[in-house]
Amino acid sequence: MHIEITSQISNQTIAVLVTTDYRTAGVFRKYGLDFCCGGKKTVADACRSHNLDTDEVLDELGRVMTSVNGTVPRFNAWSPELLIHYITDNHHTYVREALTRIPFFINKVADRHAETHPENVEIAALFSELSREMTDHMASEENEVFPLITAWLKQKDEASRARLEQLVENMESEHSGAGALMARIRELSNQFTPPPGACNTYQVAYAELEAFERDLHQHVHLENNILFPKALNA
Repeated sequence: MHIEITSQISNQTIAVLVTTDYRTAGVFRKYGLDFCCGGKKTVADACRSHNLDTDEVLDELGRVMTSVNGTVPRFNAWSPELLIHYITDNHHTYVREALTRIPFFINKVADRHAETHPENVEIAALFSELSREMTDHMASEENEVFPLITAWLKQKDEASRARLEQLVENMESEHSGAGALMARIRELSNQFTPPPGACNTYQVAYAELEAFERDLHQHVHLENNILFPKALNA
């Protein structure tokens, strides 16, 4: 069964695999493979572009997918309405709380360690930019995109569909921008690894940033790969 699965998933897109079994997200995260904005690549193509051992990645994916351990929500089985509630209640709530909490830590690190670790000054600036973008982005989703999806599901018309397609394109573009900012922060922070002997504030700042990235990846995956396609194909 394990060998059969690995042979089947090589040419599947990353988005399809994560949508089918969210446990695979952990494998893609481990190898630095984007499963939200870059999810349209096949596993084989993504491995080649990142100079990864394809067989090693496929083997790990196969083990995860055939494992009976652990339970994760079957997001792909959820209705668009349930996904909207989940995204708003969980991801949007988390992001708003994190955006009030993380700047305190990262700005403190940037101020105290500017001379020895100047990369934190750029990290603080990038996160400030990300904060502004995410705040506006979530407001757009809650005030326009999600209500339009709900209305479209109840009564379909060509004008609403055209508007929804345009909004989805805008949202996906903004997702890519947020992902790029977060990827740069990851790079500058050495994969969110504090330097040896880092103080508690330094460690907390990087741990918070890593948690934010993890949430962002799931947040974007749920919208790009599940909610938006479900709504447009309804």
